[in-house]
Amino acid sequence: MQRKPVLGDLEDVFQRQLLRLRWDVLLSQRCDTSRERERKISFAVINLQNAWTNFVRAFYLSCVFGARTKSAVRVRPSSVFPDANAAIGFAIRLFRPHASPNTFGQWHRRDEPVWHDPATLLRLSTNLGLQNDGKIQAAFSLNLYVFSDLPVVRNFFAHRNQSTEQAAQMASQHYGIISSLRPSRMLAANPLRRPQCLMLEWLDELRITADFLCD
Repeated sequence: MQRKPVLGDLEDVFQRQLLRLRWDVLLSQRCDTSRERERKISFAVINLQNAWTNFVRAFYLSCVFGARTKSAVRVRPSSVFPDANAAIGFAIRLFRPHASPNTFGQWHRRDEPVWHDPATLLRLSTNLGLQNDGKIQAAFSLNLYVFSDLPVVRNFFAHRNQSTEQAAQMASQHYGIISSLRPSRMLAANPLRRPQCLMLEWLDELRITADFLCD
């Protein structure tokens, strides 16, 4: 996902990705076999975290290069960067002060901060004094469990073992879902007093957060 001069355009890209993933989740609920259902939900979980990670990274880069919010506010950081590599380097060194680029001055993607963690964007926004810092703070003020639970569940689907499965099942306590369910079944179950399954709840929570961020 690339940075955009208008945050609403960036949000549109993200929203289209969420719509495709929503369709994948709905299709998984109609699968005839558990194996096929497991495959589809695994794909959706891994790609949901990837989509959110790429959105936050692109959002950061858009903001530091003067993007406009949907409210027509021009975002200007306290530091000016000559290019995206320098802006990424600032983010890396904020979290890893002793990190350094390669011999060509380029930063490696593996050195970048954990973009899917709200703390990353919150700290960058505060340090750079972004004009939309208040909106960013408000977007994460609900402390939604998706930000802590999605990475744990995604880790199970990417690295299937007993430890990652138990960690994923622990997330069920936040939603009133039986903890003995397999992670795929947990995601297909409805949280307590909610009209749709947990995976669809997560999709909606990230959609709403993106809307707040880009406003």
